[in-house]
Amino acid sequence: MLLSFSQIVILTIYPREKHGVMMAAYSMAATVSSTVGPTYAGLLMDSVGWRGVFVSLLIIGALLIVCGIVFMCNVTPQQPAFLPIGSVALSSAGFAFFIIGLNNMKAGAFHLKSGGVMLLGLCALVAFSVFQLRARQPMLNLRVFQYPQFRLGVFFTICFYLISMGNAVILPILAKIICGFSDTSYGLATVVGALISVFATLFAGKIYDKVGIRPMSFVTVAAYAAYSVLGVFSHEGISIVYIGWMSALQSVAMAAMISPTTTIALSGLPQQDRVDGSAVFNTLRQIASSLASTTAVLLFALLGDDLPAIHGVYLYFGAITLLIAFLSFFVLPRISRANSR
Repeated sequence: MLLSFSQIVILTIYPREKHGVMMAAYSMAATVSSTVGPTYAGLLMDSVGWRGVFVSLLIIGALLIVCGIVFMCNVTPQQPAFLPIGSVALSSAGFAFFIIGLNNMKAGAFHLKSGGVMLLGLCALVAFSVFQLRARQPMLNLRVFQYPQFRLGVFFTICFYLISMGNAVILPILAKIICGFSDTSYGLATVVGALISVFATLFAGKIYDKVGIRPMSFVTVAAYAAYSVLGVFSHEGISIVYIGWMSALQSVAMAAMISPTTTIALSGLPQQDRVDGSAVFNTLRQIASSLASTTAVLLFALLGDDLPAIHGVYLYFGAITLLIAFLSFFVLPRISRANSR
């Protein structure tokens, strides 16, 4: 909810020529928090135990609620709205069944509790999509997919999150279980990525405002490719610096494109459709996050729960990188030329 709200506020109160920089500042906060989080959690777990993590989250949540009540104000027009319970139930059930079936894939793709449950979930999601396209006041306005620039931004973001959120699961396994590093050591190794992502995100926003998104796509593809290669050639004897390099490359790749792709997706919509577009965009981003961690863990388990399984997951990340390269070098130029006419 806050992600969608924040993006709409930024795109509403700032002129179009500043969208890149302001969305970069917004994305910087999200990127840094996801990267600093492991360090913060590792220090808390090693010093006061796992309960300290949840106590700190409770305190931070309370502070956010107070700040929101005191400082936030409406910047967009309000209109009557209602929550379609049927659509909520259908979408929730469809996604839940799909994830449950995916988690049970060890039983085989044609088993009832895996493939059967996944098929049931897909049918529910298809029905939900049909209802949303036919509804006068849909819960998620899927008609925003008629805009090519929005579709491209969504596809880019899904690919980024499949790697980034998969990395959030697999890299700790490599560092802590395979290599035997402590929580604190792993957390400190990721600080480098956090610091780099701060400057990379702001730099990317400025470049986007001046010359567009294409230069950043080269950086992202190169960084993801190098990150995947390091993962494929990792072994039990790698140092914590090696882990730090992997985290830094992933952070650079994500920071270089996540803000520009969000900007092109939402800026490519008419003003009246941006609220709906932001809702769809962030919903799919959260779904991609869930699928990313589930898919990465599933691949790791299916391939043997060992170092070769880690290598297999990084080959999967490399395949997604190839898809990002295709979108960057072939699809993006076509859409850019079409918009310039």
